[in-house]
Amino acid sequence: TGPIPTVHGTLSTIREYRAGQNGLTGQVPEELANMSLVAHFDLGDNDLEGNVTDALFDLLELRILSLHTNDLIGSIPAKVGNLVFLERIFLNSTLYGGEIPNELYTLPKLQEIKLRSARFTGSIDPSIQNLTSLQVFDISQNSGIGGTIPDVFGDIPFLEELRLDQTELTGELSASVCEATGDDFGEIEILVVDCFIETPRGFPDCGDCFPREGCEC
Repeated sequence: TGPIPTVHGTLSTIREYRAGQNGLTGQVPEELANMSLVAHFDLGDNDLEGNVTDALFDLLELRILSLHTNDLIGSIPAKVGNLVFLERIFLNSTLYGGEIPNELYTLPKLQEIKLRSARFTGSIDPSIQNLTSLQVFDISQNSGIGGTIPDVFGDIPFLEELRLDQTELTGELSASVCEATGDDFGEIEILVVDCFIETPRGFPDCGDCFPREGCEC
C-alpha cells in the first residue's frame, strides 16, 4: 500500500514487476521506465493517478502491460510499434485517451487489447486485420471512438471476443463475423455491438446488442 518507491526503478534486471491490487496510491514514478528487461509490468487495480510517462513504451522486452482500473492519464504513442514481443495491453478503466495508433496493429504477437471504459477517440483502422494472433478486442464505453466499422473482423483467425458497444461507431457488421462464431478455439464466442448497428441476419444467435431491452437486432 501507499506510494510506489522510486527506488524500484533501479531494479534493472527484473523480468516481472507485479504490483496489481496492492492499494498503491499517488503517481507512477518515471524511474520505473528504467527497468529495461521487464517483460510483465502490472500496476492494475490500484488507486494510482496522474500522468504516466511515455517512456514505458520504450521497454522493448514487454509482453504484458497492465495499468487498468486506475485514474491514470496518458496515450498510446506511435512507438508502441517497437514492442514486437507485446502480447497483452490492458488500459481499460483508466483516463487514457487519444487516437489508437495504427502502429499497435503491426505487433505480431499481440493477443489482447482491452481499452474499455476510457477516453480513446478516432476510428478503427482496417489494418487491425494484420493482428493475426489477436483473441480479444474490447473498446467498449469509449464515446469518442466513431467512424465506420471496418469489414475485417471476420478475417482475424483467432478472434474470440469482440466488444464495440457504447461507442459512436456506425455502419454494418459483416456477415463474415457471424460465420466465424462458435465454441471452438479461434471462433468468436463473445460479440457485443450497439443496437443501431446494422447486423446480419441471425445475429441474435451469435452476439448481443446493447442495450438488450427493446433491441431488435
